Amino acid sequence: MRTRVDLVAVTSPTLIRQLPAAIVHPAFFTIWDIQPWTTVGIAIGSQSVQTWLVPASTELLDEWSGHSWSTTVWLSRTLAGRFRALHPEGTAATLTIDVVRARVEPSQIDNYLQSHEIVLGPAIRSAIAARSKYVLILSPTRAMAMTRVSARRSRGQSDDATRVNYHVRSMLGITATMFERRPPVEIAPFGTVRARNRSLESARRVAKAVLRSPLVLLEVVARVFLNAPRVTLASEESSISDDSHGVVRVSANTCQLLGIQSGDRVYVTWGPRKVVARAFEESRWEYDESYSPEIVDWTPLRRSMTVGLDSRITVPAKLRTELGAPRNSILVVRRSVLSRVRRHLIALTVPIVGILITVFKLGLGILPATILTVIVLVLTLAGERVSEPNWRRWP
Repeated sequence: MRTRVDLVAVTSPTLIRQLPAAIVHPAFFTIWDIQPWTTVGIAIGSQSVQTWLVPASTELLDEWSGHSWSTTVWLSRTLAGRFRALHPEGTAATLTIDVVRARVEPSQIDNYLQSHEIVLGPAIRSAIAARSKYVLILSPTRAMAMTRVSARRSRGQSDDATRVNYHVRSMLGITATMFERRPPVEIAPFGTVRARNRSLESARRVAKAVLRSPLVLLEVVARVFLNAPRVTLASEESSISDDSHGVVRVSANTCQLLGIQSGDRVYVTWGPRKVVARAFEESRWEYDESYSPEIVDWTPLRRSMTVGLDSRITVPAKLRTELGAPRNSILVVRRSVLSRVRRHLIALTVPIVGILITVFKLGLGILPATILTVIVLVLTLAGERVSEPNWRRWP
């Protein structure tokens, strides 16, 4: 369902956000029957930007008295800075909403779907006509960027339904009682929401990517032998100290599932974008259901109560900005295998040097030294391999 809404765009000095966002009155979502935190396109003049659509906070609603709530959209300062023709008194803007409401069927093929995969019914695939292989799924409590699987996986499925595995359903807050009522989720084409990138920052990112390409190749090779399972986790707000240090925190059981120790590096993924962060074990979960109405970056009052402590990850605001992910997102986390290998290589420096000196003293040559070194490395790293369930693949 593609809908275009003509609104008046205004901004305010108090709307300080790291990610671009279009902020509307909470009643806007009821009228147009859409979920908060969906991605929309906003066009002013000849410029068009992909952004998040979020409801206004209590503080902003006090400033709404001088504007019509049904025809006004507030732009965050980050988003307003990307439009040249924005008038202080208000500018005509067009909001493009492209979502499809879908039912979630109790899947009979959970064993064949990973947590980041989604099966779309034929009607949904034709309705969204997404060019990207990723789609955005939104429930009343969470949002997740998922990978579309092939159309042949949707056989035996209703046209207006979608399927995800049980873990994702629980984190989205979808219960069995929702299957017979109105469609509980929305499917939208995935659009990358980014903060404004200066040309110098873009050049630095390209240079950094070129320099890291050998390490990326080594990471891919290491994953073949040692494996790096994906773990799907629900994002939560991090503490102020973690925000300044840029670290994520997961539970002890999640560390074991990922195959890491506290302080190792992990890849946090949102759709096609990913960031590298150090992960630390969190043993003092203090989950607060309240939220501050002073925060413009809106957090839903209703959270998925079925999300356990072992399915949560605290992500700093800076990392969420780089990902372009909202606060209530569901992220995919994988370990950095090279981070684990680096730890072992540091510990094995003295034994390997001792082997090389012994071989040299005995005059055995380079080949025996190489063989012994490889044997030591293989035996040491063999315990780092993390096994995944060997689900039978879809025929």
